[in-house]
Amino acid sequence: MTVILHAKVVAKAEHAEAVKKQLLAIKDDADKKEEGCLVYRVNQVVDDKNTFILFEEYANESAFKHHQAGAAFQKLASNLTEWLAEPLTMTFLQASQL
Repeated sequence: MTVILHAKVVAKAEHAEAVKKQLLAIKDDADKKEEGCLVYRVNQVVDDKNTFILFEEYANESAFKHHQAGAAFQKLASNLTEWLAEPLTMTFLQASQL
């Protein structure tokens, strides 16, 4: 079953560039090294440069878990307390036939 999610990452102002750099490194890994990653999109909010909205889609739960275990993701995870202004939020979505 496909895993689709929307995530919100709010960086502390002094760490916004580091968060952006790490999110782009995760995107690079997802695009080049993760077979089961179908979409990994990083967006920065226009009027709030500290906020990033991610849209991700994986072929299955195994691909999603592989993504989370990757080195680039783990680097971000290890710095969450220091770098983020609020907890990372993930909303899992169900594909629809709209």
